[in-house]
Amino acid sequence: MHAHARPHLETHNRAKGHSSVAGAAYRLGLKLFDERTGKWHDFRRRKLGEEIVRALTVAPKDAPAWATDPGQLWNRVEAMENRKDAQVARDYRIPIPFGLSDQQAGDLAEEMARYIAANLNVPVSMGLHRDADTDVLGVVKPNDKQGFHAHLYFPTRRLAKEDGSEGESGKGFGAKLTLLSNKRTSAAFVDTLNQKWAELANKYRAGQGLSTDYDHRSYKRMGVFKEAEPTVGQAATAMQRKGMDTRKGAQLQQARKLARVFEHVHAEALKHQHVQAKADVVRETKAKLPALSGVGIAGRLKARRVGKGYLRLGPMASRLRSTLPPPKSKADQEALARSLILTDLIEQILRSMRDAQSQVRTLQTTISEATTRRLDAEFERDEGRRARSRAVKRLRVWEQEHPWRRRAAKLVGSKAAQERATLRSDIDSQNQWVQVMKTVVAREAAAAEKAKGGQAELEKVLRANQTDLQQALAELEALDLSANGLMTVAPEELRGVLEGAVERGQRDEGGVPVAEPEQVGRLKESLKSGLAVR
Repeated sequence: MHAHARPHLETHNRAKGHSSVAGAAYRLGLKLFDERTGKWHDFRRRKLGEEIVRALTVAPKDAPAWATDPGQLWNRVEAMENRKDAQVARDYRIPIPFGLSDQQAGDLAEEMARYIAANLNVPVSMGLHRDADTDVLGVVKPNDKQGFHAHLYFPTRRLAKEDGSEGESGKGFGAKLTLLSNKRTSAAFVDTLNQKWAELANKYRAGQGLSTDYDHRSYKRMGVFKEAEPTVGQAATAMQRKGMDTRKGAQLQQARKLARVFEHVHAEALKHQHVQAKADVVRETKAKLPALSGVGIAGRLKARRVGKGYLRLGPMASRLRSTLPPPKSKADQEALARSLILTDLIEQILRSMRDAQSQVRTLQTTISEATTRRLDAEFERDEGRRARSRAVKRLRVWEQEHPWRRRAAKLVGSKAAQERATLRSDIDSQNQWVQVMKTVVAREAAAAEKAKGGQAELEKVLRANQTDLQQALAELEALDLSANGLMTVAPEELRGVLEGAVERGQRDEGGVPVAEPEQVGRLKESLKSGLAVR
């Protein structure tokens, strides 16, 4: 799994001293004048290696010309907000995948900006920044780890689009984007944005012949444990890069040291696991069974004959051989050979069943979680539809009760225009929420269906394994060796699988094939060459 940074959405608030004009100037690398405070903000000079690669402002279709002019746009944003604690802008920061050129990185960021503009009906100021060539602690990054990040900066209000009306105060904006106003409603939409980012990241990486393993989900949602590094902050980062030590920098250094110690301590264990995994692959390849369906035990037995009639035995067969007395005759030798072959086959079947059962359990969890998320999204979608219906009804009532206000609403900047714009904005917000939830419902339903398809295939494998196992046990019992006898030689991780398979065979009427005389005859025929056991 590729370890990479994820996008991050941050809200800029006037209570924290944020100015949307200053924020836009920084992200676009411009000199802008803030009419509200009477201050200039100049960010045209950037350090070498941290320059702005591409900067532009995009707007939805049919937006007014000023919506793509940063100076006019962000001063209108500031003029719309009167509260001293007003939320003025949101900054959606996205990491750009490594391996892309300046042009490709800019195209990806611009495509993401236009996606936000179209879906939220807002202008978006996009600034593609080259990452610093040193990390937070001032350590120079390797060339393949020096990339880009992009700021997608947009207002907290959507553009007004009311029959020539420019919304409140004639500044061109309508009501707040309630979709992103609280955690309940924003989480699903931000997840949709992150999913779009991952889709674009993989598309542009694929165009370069690079791996496409970018995932929008958090490590927690993917089931990956990864300890987060301590945050340092802008001020401490600047001090660290100048060579000055800080408390937060020391904490980060300590965390990285502990991570390296952890990797060193577990390196030998991981190395051993890798060696063992390769050995298992080689062993399983040499002892690979035929396809499950339509082969049967006779085909499996034939496939297990190797070399000059010698047997390669797995752990179960080896243990069984050590518990049985040495053969005294040719017939005893053949019986022993048949028992060991069948035991070895049973072990292979049990391992296949164990792996399939584990995968089924994983898929069942996936189905359960996806279904829960789908049901939650369906509830939110239906709630949104009801809220949208109420908002539509309020607008109709307003228009019916105040026909003169309906006519006055066509006057730019009038009070009636503001009232109608607010009512219409509520409808748009609820409709947008419904559309987001519909997307989530479809996505989770598709994920559950895909998992169900995988589960169905695995269950077919399990049924075929169960049939082969019951036949092998029946033929082994014909050689006076019962399933209970196998329990003593089966590895601990396979005993539960064997017990469950035996119980299922006993519960299924006619599910345990009987070792008919002709079956035993075929078994003897397949082994007539007289296999020597070593």
